[in-house]
Amino acid sequence: KAPLPIEEFTSFEQAPHVMSDIAQLKSNIVIRLCVLVFTSLFSVYLSLANDFGLPIITVFSRDYSPEAYVFTLTILGIISAFVAYTVIFSGLKKLLKFNADCDSIAAIGITATVVTGIVNLFSAESIQTGNYHVYTAAAILGLLFNTLGKLSIVNRTERNFRFAAGEFEKHAFTKVENEDVAYKFTKDFPELATTRKTEFVEDFLANSYSSDISDDYSKKAAPIITIAGIIAAIVAFAVNGESAGGAERIMIALAAMCGVISMSASVAIMFIVNLPLARASKKFLQSSAVILGYSAVDEYADTNSVLVDAEQLFPEGMVDLVNLKAMSSTLIEDCILYAASLTCQAGGVMKPTFYKMLRGKTEMLYPVESYIYEDGLGLSGWIENKRVLLGSRELMENHSIEGLPTLAKEAEYSKGNIPVYLSISGVVSAIFFIRASANVTVSTWLQELTDRDITVVVRSSDAFI
Repeated sequence: KAPLPIEEFTSFEQAPHVMSDIAQLKSNIVIRLCVLVFTSLFSVYLSLANDFGLPIITVFSRDYSPEAYVFTLTILGIISAFVAYTVIFSGLKKLLKFNADCDSIAAIGITATVVTGIVNLFSAESIQTGNYHVYTAAAILGLLFNTLGKLSIVNRTERNFRFAAGEFEKHAFTKVENEDVAYKFTKDFPELATTRKTEFVEDFLANSYSSDISDDYSKKAAPIITIAGIIAAIVAFAVNGESAGGAERIMIALAAMCGVISMSASVAIMFIVNLPLARASKKFLQSSAVILGYSAVDEYADTNSVLVDAEQLFPEGMVDLVNLKAMSSTLIEDCILYAASLTCQAGGVMKPTFYKMLRGKTEMLYPVESYIYEDGLGLSGWIENKRVLLGSRELMENHSIEGLPTLAKEAEYSKGNIPVYLSISGVVSAIFFIRASANVTVSTWLQELTDRDITVVVRSSDAFI
């Protein structure tokens, strides 16, 4: 893994320091960008003007003063290399270690053209004959686009960091790695992901600056481009044996090498990943979320199902208790406490409703000795040595609970709302009538998942979901 450009974010206390480091890194890249914009525009126009007869100051004309032409382009190349020395040093070092990346492709081009330009200064008159060309402008453009790509990465990281460093509740998207567990949940959809609450975003910078497919491409392409350039130089040197002198043959060979490298190097390679990521990160932030880097894309690209908690689908305020019907001699207060104790222990969308009824006095709740959720039916547990059931009519029937009203009476009581039965010690004690409303935002995103053929698996302890 490539070393991080700045210190990793490991605690909230570091946030101001890391933010300062990101700002400093961005400032350095912006300064580099400004210099490269100037050298790029100057070198490109200088090359195009001489090739296509555009207006140009006489001293920079290749025909009038080839020495000044070569010298100017070489100086522009040296200046560009100087401001981007970290890219060149890192790129060449990784190339020699057979671990090339996008920096390597940019480094090859500028290094070859600057060296060639310096050699050309010894016999610049040969340029007038058209035997070879100077490719400095193309190499500087490579550095410029490399810098623009890095600026995009830093801008994305800065935006995401402002969100990730905030001290508020966060949830991390994570993959269910255990295939057996994933299969039990999804049957035919083993690529399962879910969210979990987290206090801190670990490896923030490592993920933000993670390598991507352009680096994978460069790892293979950079050595091939280098070898192809060397082969082109050898061929050019050989075929010009009779028509040129020794010094000129060397310059033609170097020019051939630079030409092959310039044509083979994709100057915009860093945008393949970083432009889509930049757009995605802006879109995610509008929904209070972040996508850190390409590592997240690579990790979750094949996800075809998500596991969500029912509470996420029915946030607070979407489930209301509209009525309560006593069905036995048990006090209503006790019915509420038994139902609240079981629900709050197991979790569920009715939990906020009971909290509200208890006015937050959770010390009133009974301890639940053990409980289970019967799939699609409801909860079963033990409170004060009493068997307590909370769920659907079918749950009551399965356990042969006494005191169930007729279906006609149930419909009369419910008035279109959802009945949730409570039984204590084998007898129906109360019926809670629930009204669940759809949250517009949740509905929108569920539709989005449906449109993208993503299966939603709901984890719930509520019988009516």
